[in-house]
Amino acid sequence: MSNNETVRQHFVPRVYLKHFGIKRKKNYKINALNKEDPSKIIFPSVNQVCVVNDLYTLTGETEEERQAIENFYSYELEAKYDEVYNILTDPTKKEITDDENDLIIKTVITLLYRNYKWISVFNSFLERVFEDAIQLCQSEGKDSFNFLGRNLTIHEKNASDLTKEHFQRNRESQVLTQLKVAYRLYEVRKKSGLFVTQLSDQDSSFLTSDNPVIISSSHKEFVVPFDPENVLMLPLDKDFLLYIMPLSDISRVNYIARDTKKGTLAKMEALSSNFQQLQNCERFIFGRKRTINQLINQKENLEKVPVSDDKTKSYSEVLGQCKKYGII
Repeated sequence: MSNNETVRQHFVPRVYLKHFGIKRKKNYKINALNKEDPSKIIFPSVNQVCVVNDLYTLTGETEEERQAIENFYSYELEAKYDEVYNILTDPTKKEITDDENDLIIKTVITLLYRNYKWISVFNSFLERVFEDAIQLCQSEGKDSFNFLGRNLTIHEKNASDLTKEHFQRNRESQVLTQLKVAYRLYEVRKKSGLFVTQLSDQDSSFLTSDNPVIISSSHKEFVVPFDPENVLMLPLDKDFLLYIMPLSDISRVNYIARDTKKGTLAKMEALSSNFQQLQNCERFIFGRKRTINQLINQKENLEKVPVSDDKTKSYSEVLGQCKKYGII
């Protein structure tokens, strides 16, 4: 391995996180809260968060082979992110080209599927499977079991050990699969509507997290990632939030629909997005310190609000629920 190869690889790009941070000399620092320890907000550099050593590194004889995925994300997407950001946060920009539309959709979907949480969720599931397998082996007096054609010994090992070993054996195939899945979903979603909402109220702001792209569906109890009816949401900075949605009467290809919210509407929009970030993050949420504290203080009230059904709610109905549960 050469000294030029990237070892610390970010699954949420620094070029994205910097828009929620504060510039300090040549770097950006960001307020971060670990949801498992909500009593303390830390202030790390964006270089220090959302990073795993050799997450995307492949086996290969050359640097080009080993760094293929890392370089793809760096040069094909991250290098172009500021262009995406500038398009989406320009309130006057509504008509866009085919290339701009494709870049926006591709960027968001790869940001969704390159995330480490997909691996983390799978590993958590796998660890439970291994726990059951170990218990079965122990009850039958065995010291090994067959898993996907491989004989796994449980001698002096627990489920966590087996999960780590499985990940190390299969890490490359997992990250390659994530990239392939992202491009399949891109083909499904490249003809989607784009909608950007802007907050014009200084008392409200958007947060983001270590798993920033939210998938939602108002039609199904369980979200199926490839469903073209899903809505994808991505906070862009403290003031702007992007929705990628099915085409409708208010949206068309190569067009960014926009609105601006202030007052109570801005507060409701921000709280809804921020609470989803808290629920879906792996460990950390990021953004303005005051907004993080407000979210944690409202967490219990937000958890009391019933899950919405398929019926569209009027503004007065939503406002009534917010007042009922002490959110507004």
